[in-house]
Amino acid sequence: IDKYRLGYYYLYLTSMHWLKINSGRVDYFQPLIKVYKHLENRSLIRLEAYIQHDVFNSIVMAALNTKEIAWLEKFIEKNKKFIEPAYTSDVYNLNLAKLLFEKSEYNSVLERLNSVEFRDPNYFINAKTILIKTLFEMGDKEGIIFTLDSFKHYAGRNNKLVSSQINNIKMLVKYFRMLIKLKPGDTYNINKFLELLSKEKMFVPQRIWLTGKAEMLLNNSGFSLKD
Repeated sequence: IDKYRLGYYYLYLTSMHWLKINSGRVDYFQPLIKVYKHLENRSLIRLEAYIQHDVFNSIVMAALNTKEIAWLEKFIEKNKKFIEPAYTSDVYNLNLAKLLFEKSEYNSVLERLNSVEFRDPNYFINAKTILIKTLFEMGDKEGIIFTLDSFKHYAGRNNKLVSSQINNIKMLVKYFRMLIKLKPGDTYNINKFLELLSKEKMFVPQRIWLTGKAEMLLNNSGFSLKD
């Protein structure tokens, strides 16, 4: 079997994993990253002149969800020159920001996000989401409120957004606004937040991260943001 046919077979296999993951089966991230690492080892990630930006982003997401940080860092630097030209800057800087966030290098995250040009609404939404999470970790409540307000206005005035993107922004704004009001040990309100989040029927981006932060507050191991 030739390289191209084999490569496209594996890409089809990864799409099957993503269908499972998008249905809630996050346990599929582990076998998925094994497929991506196998493809990388056999030089099957890049079948044409460039790596498609959505494929690159998917690999980064799978690596982050399986904590393959060291491998991901090497992958990004090795393959950044192969990202399709129209997306090179945004894909590189956004995904490097995600990696730096996982390494708790928050000032460097902000520097990278400032280099993202937001040509695509999905990149804008991703970048603002990372920004809000970073500001939370830095304890900047005022910055979060400002970013959430600009996020909401962006959804209201941008007629290029599809319904799923608008809903994602609404859910992010809703639950981050609730999160920053919670105080450590406030059992009633934290449990109420967790219950609402768990029962939310709409897709909530960062649901796992939001849940984790609330549970830390519940156990008095998190910190509240200063007013």
